[in-house]
Amino acid sequence: MIAALVSDGPTLGPAIWPGYRPDSIPMLVRFGEDGALLFGWLGTPPAGFEASAIPGALHRAGRDPSAANTSIELDYRAVAQFAAGSLDSAALRGLAAHEAFHAFQRTAARDGRRFGQGENAFLVTQYPVFDPDNDAGFFLELALLRDALLAPGREGAARFAREYVAARERRHRRLEARLAEFEQQAELNEGLAEYALVRARYADPADGAKRLAERLVELPSQIERSIRLRYYVTGAASAFLLDRLAGPEWKVALVRENRTLQDALAEATDFRSAEQELLARAGSRHRPEELAERAREGIDRLRSSRRAVTDSLLAQPGLRLVLAFGDRWTGLCGIDPQNLLPAGEGRFLHTRWVHLCSGDRIEGELTTGSVEDRQAGTWTAVIGPESAVTVRSAGERVRPGVEPVRLERVELSSPLATLRFAAARISRSSGELRIELP
Repeated sequence: MIAALVSDGPTLGPAIWPGYRPDSIPMLVRFGEDGALLFGWLGTPPAGFEASAIPGALHRAGRDPSAANTSIELDYRAVAQFAAGSLDSAALRGLAAHEAFHAFQRTAARDGRRFGQGENAFLVTQYPVFDPDNDAGFFLELALLRDALLAPGREGAARFAREYVAARERRHRRLEARLAEFEQQAELNEGLAEYALVRARYADPADGAKRLAERLVELPSQIERSIRLRYYVTGAASAFLLDRLAGPEWKVALVRENRTLQDALAEATDFRSAEQELLARAGSRHRPEELAERAREGIDRLRSSRRAVTDSLLAQPGLRLVLAFGDRWTGLCGIDPQNLLPAGEGRFLHTRWVHLCSGDRIEGELTTGSVEDRQAGTWTAVIGPESAVTVRSAGERVRPGVEPVRLERVELSSPLATLRFAAARISRSSGELRIELP
């Protein structure tokens, strides 16, 4: 099964999704008490694995503690993991393609982009599973999605798909925004992986679409199952429908335009054509290109203004405090939102006050302007005259020098700062007090 998927990978993978190559993704197959086999691993074997009698596979002995079919990270590489169980070769081929697609999604994820981000699975605890109105709306969507999948012609499929999008958007207006987003992200995450499974398992896409239509009919009777499992089916069905309505180009556009599957169906069926007409009419009167240029000029002025405020905050007379927290952000227990200004490139200006906290790692307040730099991993403020700043360790006053020294139970006080640390490395030179947090 693995060999067949690897053999087909160079052609099957890109046909499923641009850039997807299951033959290039390591696969960890678990066999319960018999340990696990790792296929497709290049280079030094991960800890616990050794050569096996099976060509191209590494073996890990003993009972495998992992339970889930999922993608994992092994030695900083995305790996598809699944259990062999009693599945037949076609089912295993599909499962392998599903989990390999998750590994592909992990490597394709980018900040600010929906594709590859996954959903907030904790929201299953807040989903309204006992709301009959929400379920009735969802069951209508299932029926319409099935109608679209089975419609004999493209026009019929597009008509039912438009009705599906209308029903979905009406239900989502009643649902909390974060729960509607949870559904959409689950479809992008699990739905697209399930789409890869069905495409890999059924050589004829028509057979795959027919099986998905059957599963859409089965869902209303499966109320005992996790709510999240619904979106495996609706997401895969939407993707099959998009193949039919828009051709393979929809996949590139979905990632590029940061769309949900719902958005992609709306685009493919001209669902929002009236909206586009209204926007075109508005644009003809108000010249969007001029508004865009005005916006760019305004943002350039804003960047310059924020740089000036940053320079002004840090140019005040007095001792400069630099808190270095590295990649472990300090945490916030209080801010003044009216006086918190984004400065770009991971910097934020707290122009009046901030309450820092992170367990016993740091606790206290800055009652002056400060600059938070999340990229550099620092927090900087001028905290008053050097003569007014005191540092104590375990209650005893200390005078840090140029060389950093590690201190326990640190307290810093000045007219503009009161901070406590469980431990820190502290140094002081050239008008700067530097505190490095472990």
